[in-house]
Amino acid sequence: MQRGPAGPASDPELILLKVMAMEEDGVRTYNKAALKCATNADAASKQLFERLVGDEEGHYDQFEKQHDNIKRFGLSYLALQSFGGTAPERPSVPGE
Repeated sequence: MQRGPAGPASDPELILLKVMAMEEDGVRTYNKAALKCATNADAASKQLFERLVGDEEGHYDQFEKQHDNIKRFGLSYLALQSFGGTAPERPSVPGE
């Protein structure tokens, strides 16, 4: 059963590939809108679309990094992310 443009998915790698494609589509769409705004001398809207392009590119980079890490380390990499993703703090030692 299809659910919207993404459809049901349970494979993390396929999900990441799909959302990366969606982010790329967003970048293309917002770039076209920014160019149209520039053609119509609408600087404020152009800047808005340019910021949206930057946001979408940032999302793409995050998803690409996750995808690369799955390829490199396997699906167990995702389980490690549920533990906070940061190194535990070193306990303070009196006198340091």
